[in-house]
Amino acid sequence: MDTNFRRFFTACKLLTDGLIVIAAFCLGYIGKFKLYWFGLGGITPTANFPEYWEVMIYIEILWLFAFAYAGMYRYYQGPVARVRETAAVCVGVFLGVVEVMAFSFLYPTFPGSRYVLVYAGVAAVILLSLSRWLIAKLIIFLHQKGRGNKRAVIVGSSQTAQRIAEKLLQYPEYGFHYCGFITDRRPRLIHALKKKFVRLGGFKNFRRIFSQKHITAVFADDLPAEKLAALAEYCRQKNLYFRYHSEALSKNIFWEELDAVDLIGLKTQKFREVNKIIKRVFDLALVLPALLVLSPVMLLIALGIKLTSPGPIIYRQTRVTYGGRHFHFLKFRSMPVNSEKSGPILSIEDQKHRATKFGYFLRKTSLDELPQLFNVLKGDMSIVGPRPERPIFHEEYLRTIPRWEERLAVKGGITGWAQLNGRSELTALPQEKLEYDIYYIENWSVLFDIMLLLRTLGYVLRQRDVY
Repeated sequence: MDTNFRRFFTACKLLTDGLIVIAAFCLGYIGKFKLYWFGLGGITPTANFPEYWEVMIYIEILWLFAFAYAGMYRYYQGPVARVRETAAVCVGVFLGVVEVMAFSFLYPTFPGSRYVLVYAGVAAVILLSLSRWLIAKLIIFLHQKGRGNKRAVIVGSSQTAQRIAEKLLQYPEYGFHYCGFITDRRPRLIHALKKKFVRLGGFKNFRRIFSQKHITAVFADDLPAEKLAALAEYCRQKNLYFRYHSEALSKNIFWEELDAVDLIGLKTQKFREVNKIIKRVFDLALVLPALLVLSPVMLLIALGIKLTSPGPIIYRQTRVTYGGRHFHFLKFRSMPVNSEKSGPILSIEDQKHRATKFGYFLRKTSLDELPQLFNVLKGDMSIVGPRPERPIFHEEYLRTIPRWEERLAVKGGITGWAQLNGRSELTALPQEKLEYDIYYIENWSVLFDIMLLLRTLGYVLRQRDVY
């Protein structure tokens, strides 16, 4: 994102935040006053709004410092940007409330009604989250119109380089205008870009291409040392945005300094025990009411399967979950009995010819997945997580794909980050699915799970990429 563009929107955030703080305390006082009139809890209107108005400038300063400390003025970009920004808003408001409480304790004349603060805090979270969403939508709109973008080129043409271009196109809020690739030869396999793959020329001409295309951002993927050195030095001299990806060094690394010597270290991936407990509580809080509400639907589906196709209602299949443990994965049967008598088959995009007519309807609407709620209730699965794999494919990927075992750090899920970034066709690209699964594990939060559930619901209702 252009620097001036970033400064403008930071100023917009500061201005709107100041107004929102005032509005939140107005709503907080109104809420306290309503409690008094309804006579709840013997509350008396001890808080007078003029007292707050007199010190509002100090409250605003305290809250804006809290917002800055919580990271509310960073630029959150990418698929989980709104989740991270909402989390920052919650932390910032909490710190602001604590600051006002501390001042009211140190200075008795400083107003600090608990009821006003609680109402103001809730109002602030709602208003700030809404304002951040609106600003983010405006930024995306302007980027789509070409405002504030860096003109970006990708050096290299590997599958990873193509994925970088795909993400630049998929998420305009990153603030990059994709111009094309610099590569010595057109790749044989173009995975997702299709007609959007543009070859600008070979590496030896990169200086001329940068000048002609007015390039301001460069992404490079796994280059020989001499090419990387030449490219990096040129970008440094011209003050270009430069990012480099190396397959050997991109996984779980961190930088540290040993007396002015830069070193690269490897992080060990851990999903903390407290996170497992929180995730389990979250699963149970959702799955119990879901089973009660959806039980009539499941009874109707069972009846439909029984009337349209001979055989069992529930299809059981062995899958691999947390820690490598095997369990019986449940689905409503959508295919004829013995449809895989020739051996296990990976999911493919068009499954209409393999399913019964009623089964194809279940697949298109994802209703065949409903019995997995019982897997979640039992504890074999989670609502959100990496899709549990069949043992035969799991063992194959363990031998052929580095880090495949890391997706077993959490329980398998009904839906997940990998499915939402490719759905069924990703089962033919296990390496790509693994990268999404590891990203989910490393960035897990309850808000992330809620976002994925809402996005899953949207995909299912639109029948997007479901087979």
